[in-house]
Formats: sequence, C-alpha cells, structure tokens
Amino acid sequence: MTKIDITSLLACLKFYLEDCLARGESSRTVEGKESNIGGFIRFCISEGAINIDDVDIHLIEKYRRYLSSYRQPNTKQPLSRGTLRNKLTAVKIFVSRLYYHEVIPANFAERLPLPKTSRVIPADSFTLDEFNRMIFQASLCGWRGVRDIGVLEVYLGGALRCMELANLDIKDVDFEKRVLVIRNAKGNKDRVVPISYRTCYQINRYFELIRPKLAIPESGNALFLPNDGKRYRKHQLTYLVNKYMKKTGINRRGACNLLRRSTAILMLENGADIRFIQEMLGHADISTTQIYTHVSPRMLKKVYKKTHPFGYTHKLELSSLKNHQV
Repeated sequence: MTKIDITSLLACLKFYLEDCLARGESSRTVEGKESNIGGFIRFCISEGAINIDDVDIHLIEKYRRYLSSYRQPNTKQPLSRGTLRNKLTAVKIFVSRLYYHEVIPANFAERLPLPKTSRVIPADSFTLDEFNRMIFQASLCGWRGVRDIGVLEVYLGGALRCMELANLDIKDVDFEKRVLVIRNAKGNKDRVVPISYRTCYQINRYFELIRPKLAIPESGNALFLPNDGKRYRKHQLTYLVNKYMKKTGINRRGACNLLRRSTAILMLENGADIRFIQEMLGHADISTTQIYTHVSPRMLKKVYKKTHPFGYTHKLELSSLKNHQV
C-alpha cells in the first residue's frame, strides 16, 4: 500500500471528507464534519499552523480553551457542553483517521479527554388541542393552507425529521396500507411508519387538489412542493411550522422537531411501548428514545394527583391553608 502524501491541513480535510463518503456516511453527516473540522483548521491557521505536522496535542488543548471562552454573537452565551463535545470529538476522529491512513505517524489526539455532558431535557411538546388550533389557522389560508395542513399532519402523524419529510416522494405513500416509507433516513436506514385515516385524507386532498397547481418539471417525484414548485428545503419547512405556531400564539423553540417530539410524548402518555416509539422515530439506540420518559409533565402531574398523598388535597383545603398563612 502506497503511503498517502498530503501535508496541508486543507488537503487533509479534503481527503478526510472523501474518506467519510467512501465509508458510506451520509452527505448531511459529512457536511457537519466539514463545518466542525473547518472551524478547527481556521483556528490552527490563525495560530500559524498551516500543515498537519504543525498540529499537536498542545494546539488542540489551546483550541479547547478557545471554545470554552467563546461567546455566541447574538446571545453572548457560551457554547453548550454538548456542542463542545461534538466539536472536540470531530477533531479526535479527524486525527484518528489520518493516523489510520498513515498520513501522520502518531494519533496524538487519542488521549484528549472530552467534556462530560448531562442529560438535557428536550423542549416542551404540543398538546393535541394546540396542534388542532394550528390546523385551524392553516384552514384559513386558502389553497396553500390545504398543502400546509398536509405537511403538519405528516409531521405529527408520522413523527418525521425535517429532511425526511422534505425527501418524501409520491411513491413513499401507501394509502391502502396507510404507511409512509422513509428512505435513506439518518444512518442511511429505511423504515416504515403507520399513519392514520386522518393523515391519509389530508395527504390525498393536497395531492389531488393542490400539487397539480404547484408542479413544474423541476418538481420531480417530490410529494410536498413549496410555492416555487421545487422540493422543500429545510429552512422553508421551519418557516412553515413557525408561521402557524405564531398564528396560534405558541412561543416555543423547536418548530419541526417540536412536532416530532410531540408524537413521542403523546403516544407515551397514551400507553405506547417505548420500543414501538423507538421504531417510529427511527432511533438506533433506545437510550435516545428513553429521554421522552422523563419529559411528560402532563403524565407526571396525572400520576402525582392519583398516587401522592398531597395529590388528594381539595381546593377547599388549599384555601384553608392560605387563610392560616402568617
């Protein structure tokens, strides 16, 4: 095997990204790695390190200190521990792959410790009433609202990720079996998710009445089309969901992912087995799904009222307590 002879950091990055694609990583994953490693390389260049031979563990530790002191321009807040861990992990893997291919003589980043992350509770979810209010707002928006209702229904009905919905093709909807086929999802995996009669009805309504108005040659087989007739982009779907959240008076962060989380939490509250929810969401590891068992305040409140001795306290007793306060 001929040793790979590359020296500049930018050439190493190009080689590494090609290596990632060759090993079957998705384009979105590779884009994320390019962003993280690109940030590291820009830091190295600012420190006078142009070639991979100029990089060592001391420079990486200096980069760690830089990330820890960095403040985000808009919020002036530090980077989260999760973000710090992701950026440093990207550097470790980058160096490791260069060592594997014998571009560098030693894996000097191997012993780099990573920040520990605590469990982060995801943002709140929608109630079914809130979701139905969003659907009502969309129903006031004419024929485009019919399309938007279809998008919202698929988000909640199928618990799709943003780009999974954008990548849906016409053939991916089976109205007879009432399922969606999600192709090339995260981790390059396919999965099949059930959808309700309600969701099927809204998809079919859009498909027959609205899609022909929007379709152009560039539409291809894309199921949902924005106003320009091309396949949806991520920012367009985020804008769509945010628009109806604002119309409904919902002020929360998350937009598309909030609908996906809502599916998991509503199903959990209604007694779904967590392994079914794992399959529905397309999680490779059930530990990712298990976080939803900790984020259902409505379920916790219901159990509390049913089982905790203080949960039996009536309003009259509460008023009595207030009257006796000093």
